[in-house]
Amino acid sequence: MTTTARDIMTRGAECVAAEETVLDAARKMTELGVGDLLDVLSSD
Repeated sequence: MTTTARDIMTRGAECVAAEETVLDAARKMTELGVGDLLDVLSSD
């Protein structure tokens, strides 16, 4: 059986923008009770 992204990814993933500081990301992680966030680069 082939494993797909759907099998291992979490729905409702949270991210931080590249412009946000590490402190902003740490606060968001604490608020959400998570250990990982996606770092999203703007396509602008």
